[in-house]
Amino acid sequence: EMFVTYLGVNDTIPVQPVLTAPADQALNIPAGVLFQWGAVSDAVLYYLQVSTDSTFGTVSISKRAGVNTASVAGLQPYTQYYWRVQTDNGGHQSSWSTVFTFTTGGPAQLISPPNNAVGVPSNPIFQWSAVPNITSYNLQIDTDTLFTLPYTSNITGITTTTKQVSSLPINTQLYWRVRYFNGSVTGFNSEKFGFLTGSGTSSLDELYNNGGAYIKNIYPVPADKNITIEIAAQVNANGIIRVTDITGKTTLIQEKFRVNADRKVAINTDKLSSGIYLLTVQVEGMEETRRIEIK
Repeated sequence: EMFVTYLGVNDTIPVQPVLTAPADQALNIPAGVLFQWGAVSDAVLYYLQVSTDSTFGTVSISKRAGVNTASVAGLQPYTQYYWRVQTDNGGHQSSWSTVFTFTTGGPAQLISPPNNAVGVPSNPIFQWSAVPNITSYNLQIDTDTLFTLPYTSNITGITTTTKQVSSLPINTQLYWRVRYFNGSVTGFNSEKFGFLTGSGTSSLDELYNNGGAYIKNIYPVPADKNITIEIAAQVNANGIIRVTDITGKTTLIQEKFRVNADRKVAINTDKLSSGIYLLTVQVEGMEETRRIEIK
């Protein structure tokens, strides 16, 4: 809406606005962006242009604003953008402002339950990577790969990177994803992971459902040549330990260990390069994944 409170002629040329946010060369900007610039005293309108072309030969987004801010949604992940603003005082337009550039970040990366996990308990803890410069997350779980309503679970307003969900259906194929919000503006959806819930009858499932992870401890941190894993329950069953790098490639696997009386399992990590890995322990068809660091 605009209310005209003055009638007359303005032949002055307004000054160009000074851009403030996102800052020039900013990184990891979310999909929903609040653009800001310095107010010009005689401005009636501002024109905002956003482009992937530094010369603005093509304009991705064009908006008019009556104040010195404008919200923009629908940007693409991992993309460099350029933006500029022009002032309109009702009679003339200013020259375009200095051009600022920024690069968007990406969606959250899903961690646990891992993709294609089986025997997941009915109230698992979901975990994903943090996304910079955002305000909250939305966790969606569904039997439908397209995530159409009604969701099995749809939780908004999450401000951490983990969420425990209760009462998932047993023996059911489910899919989950996370998207973020920057204020009220929707951000990028993560990729989709699938998992199969278990029967809910194993001792580890009972432990997990009572709010406890069955990996009790992993040490030392960071690891050097060996890692010791403490399991929170004694179960007479074969287990598998798998270590993957951040690309999902399996770098180490140890099969048929048993959770015995001391509840400790040691694995050799001497051949792994320094970096961040995901360590998954599978016992009785149940899986849990933890982040580890190799120095």
